[in-house]
Amino acid sequence: LAGALMTKGMIGFGIACSGLFFWLLITRCRSWKIWLLLFAGAGLAFIPLAIWSYMLYLKDGKEAVYVVLILNNLGRFSGDHQEHLEPFYYYLTKFPLQFLPWTIPFLAAFYFVWTDKKAFFKGESNSLLTLVMTAFIVPFLLLSIASGKRPIYLLPLYPMAALASAWALAQLLDKFGKLQYIRRFLVPLSCLILAAF
Repeated sequence: LAGALMTKGMIGFGIACSGLFFWLLITRCRSWKIWLLLFAGAGLAFIPLAIWSYMLYLKDGKEAVYVVLILNNLGRFSGDHQEHLEPFYYYLTKFPLQFLPWTIPFLAAFYFVWTDKKAFFKGESNSLLTLVMTAFIVPFLLLSIASGKRPIYLLPLYPMAALASAWALAQLLDKFGKLQYIRRFLVPLSCLILAAF
């Protein structure tokens, strides 16, 4: 987390922590020790940033600290910093094309979650899938809300998308013998393949 803060600012920190925070909420974690560890770990990550910011203040003054901490973090999120302004749906158009050909099994993972959404939102479904999908969806929504957008900002989400795709492929292979199950995917998969080319 400290490395994410030092290299990507609050975006890097938020991508990691938001997924874990909402996963603990979805799975209804009642252990105060786990919550304490999450918040303590998040707090400790700010120590190197605080030391570096103080050294920057001593070297270049208050203005440099303002640009690095406030303008580069909050300004890009709120739109005060006018670089890379894009609409809310920008990543919905970019991610599927950038993730091809793995977009198709990734969408299948969403299908599995949707068909079992009651268990998912109660934390009763596959715990790994719940973590992976939460760690993708929550940061994806946060990045979509931010005014400043670039396709490269999605890179930290690719490992979660890859894990979800692998999980969906494993599920499809397990059910491969059931032809009626595969038929559900034929039309959407054909449309996605045609759209990609």
